[in-house]
Amino acid sequence: MIRVVVAKYLETVTEREFDAPLLAVLASRGCTDIHFIHGSYEFGKDVIAKRVDPVTGVLHQLAIQSKAGDINQAAWRDVRPQLEECGYNTRAHPAFDVTLPRTAVLVTTGRLVGGAAVDAQEYKAVCTTRGLTNVEFWDDQTLLDWICVEPGLALAGTEVSNALMSLLSQIDDHAIGEPMVERYTRGWVGSKSKLSRAAVEASIVCNALRRTRRLDLAALTSLHLLRAAVAADRLGSRDMAEAAKSLFCGYGQELLNEIEPLLEDAHRLAEPVMTLGSSDLSAMCRRLTEIVALLALTADGSELAERAFRATQVLVDSHPGSTRPPSDAFAVSIVPVVCALGRRGRDSASDYLRLVARWLLDRHDDELGGLGLASLDESEEVTVERLLGGKLSGTTLERRRPSYLLAVVLDLFIVLGDQARYEAVRDQARALRIVPTMTYAHESESWWLRGGPAVWPQPNIPYGDWGAMPVHHAVSIEVAAIDAVLMAAVCRSRHNVNAIAEVLSNNPEAGR
Repeated sequence: MIRVVVAKYLETVTEREFDAPLLAVLASRGCTDIHFIHGSYEFGKDVIAKRVDPVTGVLHQLAIQSKAGDINQAAWRDVRPQLEECGYNTRAHPAFDVTLPRTAVLVTTGRLVGGAAVDAQEYKAVCTTRGLTNVEFWDDQTLLDWICVEPGLALAGTEVSNALMSLLSQIDDHAIGEPMVERYTRGWVGSKSKLSRAAVEASIVCNALRRTRRLDLAALTSLHLLRAAVAADRLGSRDMAEAAKSLFCGYGQELLNEIEPLLEDAHRLAEPVMTLGSSDLSAMCRRLTEIVALLALTADGSELAERAFRATQVLVDSHPGSTRPPSDAFAVSIVPVVCALGRRGRDSASDYLRLVARWLLDRHDDELGGLGLASLDESEEVTVERLLGGKLSGTTLERRRPSYLLAVVLDLFIVLGDQARYEAVRDQARALRIVPTMTYAHESESWWLRGGPAVWPQPNIPYGDWGAMPVHHAVSIEVAAIDAVLMAAVCRSRHNVNAIAEVLSNNPEAGR
């Protein structure tokens, strides 16, 4: 059954979706010194790696070009110069060894079809007879065999395949939710040995989510792979981490392309938003704002980042749902928005945060029938019931006073340096008896998991006078600041204040 799933995946996968699995396949096939270098200056190479020839025992330098789908004659004419460039161009990466014999590899998730197959074999033969760079072709059947049976990828095991099949079935049935994905991806975290499996599974899951119009969850799932990559080696696995962030940017851009023409009209935006899978327009507007803000930060300095920032600004200005997190599960969603807005002007970020704080306080107000906001663990039905609050005469819910959202709001006012609003919100929250809470963990043990034995609650965080900061403000970043902010979007139960401050100040690489 897993072979059928992988075959369908290879038929529909995009180039960027296949970046991380390609790295995993290379590692499982005994390649070493693997580096993902796709970009403006790759010179014909998406990936480089070294491999010992199983026949001669000679170490080769591989230069790999990856393509999605079938390659016909016209496409082959475009690809062949890239393979030639792999042969003569040594500008790629410091790890590219010009002294080793070189092999150019064309990897395609489809096949060489028509005249392309014949000409490719002629090209390979000419390279061999003339003593030029060795050439190899890996097609869908080769990849299918490797992915399904390679022990290092662990997909063939019954327990793994059954769990993956169950998750994919939920996706196909449109019964998937973000908490389900987070629980499943916990199995990706903890060691380098799990990372290859994580890369392949993440791409398969993301591909299925894209095909069922859940681009929001596909984008977030790519960040689950980032969590696994960073956890595998706190300062290593950078190539897999970069592939994961490239995957996130790909889905973020696809989502941005869909909503950009509709941003000015809340009614027109509602239709594509609702196809993302939630009955709550406010929640999905909040999710959209989070993803495009994260895209603005991750693609920093590019035209895509500028587009994402503009979309974030319009969503904040024109769509009330962007300032109304429906539950604590969306508390961290305001972090990237504040960072993106704050880079252009801290007053703008603080004004946005004031609206979020007003929403939070109103949800706990007796006169407004407030029942508080749902916890991370409460269902979508309970979330909606709390939002409707006292307007439902038959509700049996009692007001929920613990609030992770309050902790995020207060921390962000501190980072922004807005003492007046910090003190005003803190005092009003005390009057309404709202209790700021979050979780705490040593990430070297918890790996940014949402819960578990290495994660414990902070049930009542003491926010005192300005300058007397809570203990979690002293937690070091340990990884790149932007990675810590991205992984908070996966974890969703805690955040790193120092990482937020660094990203807000446009120094996202700090903390390594």
